Amino acid sequence: MIEKYEGNYPVWVFIEIVSFGELVGFYHYCAKRYSDKEMIDDYYRLLTCKKNRNGAAHSNCIE
Repeated sequence: MIEKYEGNYPVWVFIEIVSFGELVGFYHYCAKRYSDKEMIDDYYRLLTCKKNRNGAAHSNCIE
């Protein structure tokens, strides 16, 4: 996919090639860029998901 689109990635390719953390960061950038309160709220929910995912993946205690 990376070679096929050569840096002009459609959104479905972008989502496949970035890490979850990068995707959450990009979502936050978009939320701030467009001053969308609902997206900003969603961003904080995604952060919670990211923390739980990382904790489970590394066998950490999840609070």
